Amino acid sequence: MKMRLTLLLIVFGLLLESCAKLNSKEIIVDVDKEFSVQPWERLDEFGGGLQLNVATLKNEECGGTSINHDARTIGNKVKVTLLNLTYPVNCSTVAPARDTIKMPATQTNTTYDLEINLKDVVTNAGKLKVEDGKYTVTMTNENGIVMPSKQVLRVPQNAFWGIIANDAGNDKIATQMLDSLKTIATPISMANGDYGYFNVDNGKLTVKTEAVLTKQSQQAVLFRLNNKAALPNVVQNFRATGLEMWLLTSEGKVFTK
Repeated sequence: MKMRLTLLLIVFGLLLESCAKLNSKEIIVDVDKEFSVQPWERLDEFGGGLQLNVATLKNEECGGTSINHDARTIGNKVKVTLLNLTYPVNCSTVAPARDTIKMPATQTNTTYDLEINLKDVVTNAGKLKVEDGKYTVTMTNENGIVMPSKQVLRVPQNAFWGIIANDAGNDKIATQMLDSLKTIATPISMANGDYGYFNVDNGKLTVKTEAVLTKQSQQAVLFRLNNKAALPNVVQNFRATGLEMWLLTSEGKVFTK
């Protein structure tokens, strides 16, 4: 697919697939869904920000295919344009094309006009609302794109979370690590919702991890750090004990075994 963003001579396609209102000159355009667009919070030591995780809905010929894009702020408008695909030199197993779009810097407690466009042919208008605790997107139309979730809650400063895993019947060492973590951090409760990296539902924490943990007994943890410098030392002390762990901080640091 030499980039469906060429949209297969989209101008011609839009004319064929559009539905014209009989009593108006307005044309309602309906374009096949090609891309998934997901708001996500970027975590880093500089305060992070908003990003969009974008993927094609169908597999591409080559795994590792990327999506070229442009994102910029024009006055009070944030404009994102999906361009073409770039295929890797060596093809591997088929997979969707994926990319991460780092959004322009935004101000808290501000609502922006938002455009998510396919090249400069299809325009999807909406709003981006930036609040202390969440990013919310509302779209007037979604031609060529689908947005499964339009809101992501923001991770509090100094938070860290993850999974500690041990063999069944060997919970003692996991308890010792939790006790050590409590000397440098405080367990926190958070409002229900999807934080991207984890989900909170009536006090139940579900951590989404890219790590492969094989130990049978797994425990999700969520803390607020009181001593950031001490976390690497605690992790290091337990790396040789047989525990598996995957911990992520609000600054984007990952600790694994």
